[in-house]
Amino acid sequence: MKKHILLVENDSSELRAFVETINKTNLDYKCTWAQSGTQALDQLQYLQPDFIFIKAQLPDMSSADLLSTIRHIPKLAHTRVAKYTHPHDIKAAMLGTPITLQPATSMC
Repeated sequence: MKKHILLVENDSSELRAFVETINKTNLDYKCTWAQSGTQALDQLQYLQPDFIFIKAQLPDMSSADLLSTIRHIPKLAHTRVAKYTHPHDIKAAMLGTPITLQPATSMC
């Protein structure tokens, strides 16, 4: 079954690196992209992704605030969420490898 990823990333070059990194995992996935925390929250009104990757620095809100808001959405209670700074962090998280992203909120 195809996994669904929501990537919250405002830099198109980082998005390309993300897609290249995920392609190397050979996982069957569907990716949705949000350019801001606000856009991600709008999309999460109708999406239920398996993974949410949040860039550590967003243009419109802190990644910690976005993570906190996501954690209060009941349908996303079991969704894996990670803050990241580099695309290689995403590959490790997808493969279940322990990683250190941001100690307080690395994986939920």
